[in-house]
Amino acid sequence: MRKRFYILFVARDEHGQLRKIPIPVHYLYIFVVGAAIGFLSLTGIASSYARMLLKVSSYNQLRTEKEDLKGRYSRLEQVAKERDVQVASLGSLASEVSSLYGLKSDPILVTAAEDQVRASEVNSSLDQLYALKNSALRPPLPDP
Repeated sequence: MRKRFYILFVARDEHGQLRKIPIPVHYLYIFVVGAAIGFLSLTGIASSYARMLLKVSSYNQLRTEKEDLKGRYSRLEQVAKERDVQVASLGSLASEVSSLYGLKSDPILVTAAEDQVRASEVNSSLDQLYALKNSALRPPLPDP
């Protein structure tokens, strides 16, 4: 039986004669299997690197969203502080106005929780509000 081989390389030796290098077929099979394994390895490495790039880009996006949310939260805190200052200022002005017009705050309304306020208390506070409004809209009385 004759051995199968491929002539892969033809070269001239030092005397100028052609020299053929026979390569057995099983070496060719080993080379093809090695090339396939190398190709699959490189494909796996490339896909792993691509997944890593996707995760990093997702992480970077989340980090920028987090920084944006931190900035928005700090701005909202500043607005809330300004609103608290305004509410406190309006509360002090309301107490000054009520003391000027001789109205007293109802201690039941001040200490009661929202769910404990009854309709009669709400009506009394609305009556006080309307009385204050009417007295503010009336022209001042002339001094005797």
